[in-house]
Amino acid sequence: MRALTRRLTTAGAVVVLLTGGTVASAGAAAPVRGSAPGVTCGATLTTNTVLTRNLTCPSGNGLTLGAGVTLDLGGRTLTGPGSSGTGVVFSGAGGSALINGTVRGWQDGVTEDVDSQVVPSSIRGVRFDKARLSFTNSSPTLTGVRLTDSPVIQFQGHLVVQDSTLTRSTVKGYGASVAVSGSTIRGGGVEQSDGWSVSIESSTLDGSGYDGPPTTCWESDILVRASTVRNYVRPISPLGCSVSLQGNTFTDNRNGVMTEAGMEDGPGNAVVDGNTFRGNGIALHSSSMTVTGNTFVANTTGVLAERPETVTITGNTFSRNTSSGIRTLADGLTVGANTATNNGRYGIYAPNAHDLGGNRAYGNTLGDCVGLICAGRR
Repeated sequence: MRALTRRLTTAGAVVVLLTGGTVASAGAAAPVRGSAPGVTCGATLTTNTVLTRNLTCPSGNGLTLGAGVTLDLGGRTLTGPGSSGTGVVFSGAGGSALINGTVRGWQDGVTEDVDSQVVPSSIRGVRFDKARLSFTNSSPTLTGVRLTDSPVIQFQGHLVVQDSTLTRSTVKGYGASVAVSGSTIRGGGVEQSDGWSVSIESSTLDGSGYDGPPTTCWESDILVRASTVRNYVRPISPLGCSVSLQGNTFTDNRNGVMTEAGMEDGPGNAVVDGNTFRGNGIALHSSSMTVTGNTFVANTTGVLAERPETVTITGNTFSRNTSSGIRTLADGLTVGANTATNNGRYGIYAPNAHDLGGNRAYGNTLGDCVGLICAGRR
């Protein structure tokens, strides 16, 4: 049967649809020779292309996208040899795009030609299964992607992940900034190092089955805002980083949410504002932080500051924590307008703290306040 060719007119441009899946707009470079009956493994695409069939590549790379080329998988699957090769290589001076389908079984599901200067590229509506994503010195945006056993690695540049689902697929940034929003990460986290930033907003992070923390940093910044973080066995340990936790819910994190324990470089400053901490280990443990307007319920301890340098704790509620709401033996703690009730040991134990007043405590097993004046029930 002869291939079917149709001509459509859209906004004054003629578009030619080929059964082989190549979409070429008028004036664009010609598609790969021989692609009309079907795009083949190893091809370099120089014009927008739509797959019309599944493509399995037993070796080598899958497809390479030229400058400004969009590859629409057409709901089909691009399958690789398993532990080698790259499914889709972005190359050229223009931004390329990969959309609408599945990439499965590659060492790298997507990577870049490192010899080219790659401008921002995008991946939309694609499923990756056992196919790592690796980017270098670029600015990719991942929208509506689903990754399973497919970590995302960004070397330098800026990575955006939005409205996506990642399962056992940790995001790693090296000398790069990483922004995650509207997404769900299960069995993984967001790692960062070397002087850039991490932001996680309006997302859910679930550490079930994962042995790392929800996020890490080294000499960079972390922002976690309006998100849910649960089921992690390791807390955030900021190595010289600034941490901002705003309006989140942290629950069932076995060893707490943030700690400086064992850190050689010491903590950066942390701002902790308007969060709910429920059912964690020691929720916060740091010597440099401002803790304002949070709720601590049924944790081991709400806030532990063993050697506070600049710790201010104001306007928080501590209830039913199995140990104490606030505990410190050292100087440097400033406390005011907190409420501590029905905790397993002390409400506020801070014999050397600076008391701003306005604290209330009652119903705590070993005592309500030590080192402070606290009002009781109203």
